[in-house]
Amino acid sequence: MSHDFKTDKKNLVSALSTNTIYIGMLGPKDRSQKMLVELEGEGFAISAGDADRIYAPIGLDIGAVTPEEIALSLLAEVRAVFSSRAGGHLRLRAASIHERS
Repeated sequence: MSHDFKTDKKNLVSALSTNTIYIGMLGPKDRSQKMLVELEGEGFAISAGDADRIYAPIGLDIGAVTPEEIALSLLAEVRAVFSSRAGGHLRLRAASIHERS
């Protein structure tokens, strides 16, 4: 997040041109939604696959307030996505945490 809407919108287009599985956007959900609506209005189609790669706002809902807590929330979400996990409570997981061979 650059704190400049136009720059962030341009950076989102650049990120969408890659094949990365995780594109995180800081800031309020309304801001991200406005950006996506504007891009579509400008003829930049965002596919369902692209929409699935965008995490906005970024992070898991852990009640983060401080910068350190927000960083933990962000890193936890990134790790969960790269592990193909939902990031939920382990006590609710029916299967083993790690695959066994």
